[in-house]
Amino acid sequence: MDAIPLGAYDDQFSSTMVRRELNKAFAALYCPSAPEHKSAIATGNWGCGAFGGDKRLKALIQIMAASVCQRNVIYFTFDDSSFSEELLEIHKMLTERKKTVGDVWNIIKEYNESRKRDATLFDFIRKGAS
Repeated sequence: MDAIPLGAYDDQFSSTMVRRELNKAFAALYCPSAPEHKSAIATGNWGCGAFGGDKRLKALIQIMAASVCQRNVIYFTFDDSSFSEELLEIHKMLTERKKTVGDVWNIIKEYNESRKRDATLFDFIRKGAS
């Protein structure tokens, strides 16, 4: 999947950019020819190094696309154990609360509209994903 450099950090949270990333991830993960035997995807913090993407947002986008494509995810955090734990916690929280991909989309939109960058996306989810 490609990554594009960000103009401003907050731009990546806009609906336009999130939709672009979701469509791109969906296209990469969709596998119509093997509906019953879909392999898991191995992925990581794409677009987060030189391109400056937010790893929490990028992880959620990949998980959202994988969910729609009915694919399991093996997510590599590159020895970032605190992010690994945080991602597992958020995934568990969203799963236990039966949040859909549409619900997560709306949470990301609310985060973008709140413009409160003193909290990470995951902090925002913890406080409001009831």
